[in-house]
Amino acid sequence: MAILASHYRLARPAIALQFVLSAALAFTNYQHWQAYRDFVSPPDGRLWVNAEWGLRFYAEAVGGVPLLRGEPVQPGDAVLTSALSSPVNFTTGGGRAALTRQAEVRPALPFCLICLNGRSAYSSAQHGLRAFDLAPGPLDRIKLEGIIAQRPTRSYLEMGDPAATSQIVSGIYDLEGEKWRWMSDRGTVLLQRKPGPLVAKIYLPDAAPGRVVTLTVDGQVVLTQTLPGPGSHELKTENLPAGEGDLSVTLAIDKPFQAPNDARRLGLILSALGIP
Repeated sequence: MAILASHYRLARPAIALQFVLSAALAFTNYQHWQAYRDFVSPPDGRLWVNAEWGLRFYAEAVGGVPLLRGEPVQPGDAVLTSALSSPVNFTTGGGRAALTRQAEVRPALPFCLICLNGRSAYSSAQHGLRAFDLAPGPLDRIKLEGIIAQRPTRSYLEMGDPAATSQIVSGIYDLEGEKWRWMSDRGTVLLQRKPGPLVAKIYLPDAAPGRVVTLTVDGQVVLTQTLPGPGSHELKTENLPAGEGDLSVTLAIDKPFQAPNDARRLGLILSALGIP
């Protein structure tokens, strides 16, 4: 617009066009954030915010807590997610995520400063480098999920099994390579009880300083083992005693570490845990 305005004959039309465009973008941005504010309501329990920018601001104003990678989401919690802000994956701690509400953010005008499938940068260059863009669809999709308790369906969890996500309680991170997960120095899962030994299949990288691993069932230590060094290992207990109810199993290693450019607390790599 400034280039057009440099020619005196085009100054007035350029100023008028600039004003109209600026007003349209401001109106669109107002409707974008207003949609977030209208969607957020005070939670009955703990509300995790799996989002950034305006949605996180309004959710935190009513008591929401930012959801960080590896955060232990539990039954009774709720998770507010924005598709626009690169949400993190999360496990449901022995429950399942049930959709409570969802909405699409669609302002009246087809402009956006940042949007799904757009190429405007706003505050995140991963969406593109344009100052604004025409919106090819909704600016965002937002949803609220409640975490409902459910009994575990597996006695043996291979990390690539989709059911593993609902039975991981804490300390075990996102699935990688479709079959394994990094674990912190302490990871807990829920298992369906059945007769047999408890087995853990793990891998200790060269950089991992920990060597002493412990398996705990319902708060009782059932195995402590010192690993000879890095590499693949299989831990196996004696047959677990009979009982009632589900099992809470914790795998721990004595020394965690941090990899370069990774803020996570790491202990070992887990590929399977449970009673085969």
